[in-house]
Amino acid sequence: MDVLSQARAELMRLEEKVDELVRQLLDTRQTVYAQRIKVDGLIRQRPAAIQRLPTESLLMILTLDIQSEDRRGIARKQELASVSRRWRDVILDTPALWSSIRLLQLDGSSLKTHLRRSRESCLDIIIEEADYRPESNLFQCLDIAMSCAHRWRSLHVMDHDLVSAAVADSIHHLNFPALENVTIQLPTYPKFLTPTHAPTLAYLKLGGYAVSEDFLAPTTLKTLHLALDPDYDDPGAFYDFPHFIPSQTLTTLSLTGGTDHWRLQPNSVHFPHLRSLSLFVSKAKQFLCAIVTPNLERFEMCPLLRDGFPAVVFCDLRAKFKNVRSFTCPFTSAMEERFDGDYSGIEGFLHAFPGDKLAEYSLLYENLKEYCVLELDDVEIAPRMNVSTGADSPLKL
Repeated sequence: MDVLSQARAELMRLEEKVDELVRQLLDTRQTVYAQRIKVDGLIRQRPAAIQRLPTESLLMILTLDIQSEDRRGIARKQELASVSRRWRDVILDTPALWSSIRLLQLDGSSLKTHLRRSRESCLDIIIEEADYRPESNLFQCLDIAMSCAHRWRSLHVMDHDLVSAAVADSIHHLNFPALENVTIQLPTYPKFLTPTHAPTLAYLKLGGYAVSEDFLAPTTLKTLHLALDPDYDDPGAFYDFPHFIPSQTLTTLSLTGGTDHWRLQPNSVHFPHLRSLSLFVSKAKQFLCAIVTPNLERFEMCPLLRDGFPAVVFCDLRAKFKNVRSFTCPFTSAMEERFDGDYSGIEGFLHAFPGDKLAEYSLLYENLKEYCVLELDDVEIAPRMNVSTGADSPLKL
C-alpha cells in the first residue's frame, strides 16, 4: 500500500472514532439530563431541613418560640401545630408546653385541656391583669386548677390587691408540696405559704406587707423580696420583725419601705449564707448594724434623703462588709444637691469595705460629670466610680 492509501485509511479511522466519541457524548448528555431530573425529584421529595431536625432540637425551637410570646401562648401553639403533622404531634405530646397556666386567658374547657396534656408535670399558675378578657372567669378556672394543687410549682398573682386577697382566701386551706416560687401582694402573710402548706418554698416576692407576727415563711426559703406597705405607719408595729425572717437559709434578700419602728440590737440578726442584699428602706443604718453577713458579695442600697449620704450610713461599721465585691447606690437629683460634692466622711464609708475585694463600686447620678478612681492605702479597690465632683481631676484618697 502506497503512502496515500495509508493516509486515507488513517483519516477514515479517525473520522469513525470522532463519530463514536460524538455518539458517546450525546448519550452521556442524555444520561446526565435524566440523572439531573432524578436528583431534582429526590430533592423535592426530601423533607425541609427543619423537618429533619432531631425531635429534641425541634422541641427546643418550638419551646423558645412559644415562651417568647407567652401572653398569646395558646394561639401560638395552635399556629405552630398547624404547620405539619410532626409539629402537631410534638406540641401535643410535650407536657412541658402545657404546664404554664394563665388563668385569665383560659375558659374551663381550655384549662382542662392544659391540665390533661401537661400530664403530671409541675404547673406554673399565672394571674395577670394584662390577660383579662370580658369572658374571663378567674374563680371558675381557679377552682379547676385547685384540683391539681399538688402539682403547682409557682404562683404569680400580678393583679390589684383585691384579686390577690381573694385568691389567697380561696386556696388558704390547700397544701402545695411542690410549690417553690410565689409572687403576690398582700398585707398579711398568707396561710398557704406557711411551712405546713408549702414545705418546699424557695422564692417569695411579697408586696404591700404590713409587718406582724404572722410572717411564718418556711426555712427552705432562699430568696426573699419584701416590699413593706407604704401606708402602714403604726408606732406599735412589730419592732423586731427581722428576727422572723428565715435567715439561716437565705442567699438573696431585698427589702423596700419604711423601717422606722424597728428596734434591733447590733449584730443580732445573722445571715450566714446571704450573698446578695438590696436595701431601699428608711433607717438603713440600724438594719446594717444589726445584721451579720460573712458571705455577702453583692450590695445595692438607696438610703432615703433623711438618712443622708452613704458615708453617713456606713460610718463606724468597721469592716463589716469585707467580702463584698459589688456595691451600687443609685442617687436621686435631690440627694445629689444635698451631697453637693462634699466627700467628708467617705473614708469611714470605705472602711466598711476594706481590702481589694470591692471589684465594682458605682455611685450613679442623673448627671455624670467625672470619672473617679478611689484608692485606699495605695491599693486601688474601685475600677469604676462615677460621681459628680465638680473638680478638674479624679479624686484620690
